[in-house]
Amino acid sequence: MWFTSTGQFLFGVAVAFTFDYYSFVIVRFLLAMVSSGYLVVVFVYVTEYVGIKYRTWASMHIHAFFAVGIMVVALVGYLSKTCSVNLGGNEYLNLFLIGAVEIPAYIIACIGMDRLGRRNTLIPFLISSAAICALLMLIPQDFRILNIIANMVGKFAIGVAFGLIYLYTAELYPTVVRSLAVGSGSMMCRVGSVVAPFCVYLSSVWIFMPQMIVGIMAFLSGLLTLMLPETLGKPLTNTWAEAIELGTSTSNTENPSPALSSSTSEKIQMQSPETHE
Repeated sequence: MWFTSTGQFLFGVAVAFTFDYYSFVIVRFLLAMVSSGYLVVVFVYVTEYVGIKYRTWASMHIHAFFAVGIMVVALVGYLSKTCSVNLGGNEYLNLFLIGAVEIPAYIIACIGMDRLGRRNTLIPFLISSAAICALLMLIPQDFRILNIIANMVGKFAIGVAFGLIYLYTAELYPTVVRSLAVGSGSMMCRVGSVVAPFCVYLSSVWIFMPQMIVGIMAFLSGLLTLMLPETLGKPLTNTWAEAIELGTSTSNTENPSPALSSSTSEKIQMQSPETHE
């Protein structure tokens, strides 16, 4: 964590002094590398350090700071004379709304995870985001305001799922591979971010092709989530044996409510041995 945070500071300052395109790309690459590593390490560390009772809200606070950062970037870009001259349209407003809609999404995610469970919150929001993609295909392009509202609703739904998946992944995997699991999931998010802009070109094949691909992926993800166990109120697993037991236990899938009180579960988690045969 110290290494990645120091790297963010050094490369973040260095990028302001890049003198050409290639040096800018190199420094930005290094900055993105240490920043992504910092997110994974901090998230796992917070998840393991905070008790069961406050784990949900503590993890969502990390995501909330990124949403606030997006809003600040949009505001700074709008107020900057250079950017406002070179760029036109409503890019700043759209970017601000993208960040703003994530704040209530994370609040709903916290409430849903604590009351309904991780799996029972993730599934409906994944499927609803797929439904929004289908709805966008039916809304005429001339209905600009309606399209914006539908896009924001879709962003809200996927924002809930996105914020939830990080914590759910950390709870599903044991301590020995938890950082690797969360990091692998985060890496696939970055792969999706790289591929997403190119999906826009598929609109030349069919105007609704991008929405259809994203909708199908979200729908399949929601269905596959049915196979995962519920982790609400469960102490973090330390070994593969405990993780397998969590996945095969019928009580975990049939009863999403925590079997123990939060204080009792926290004591069990603190007293769990790091390894056992």
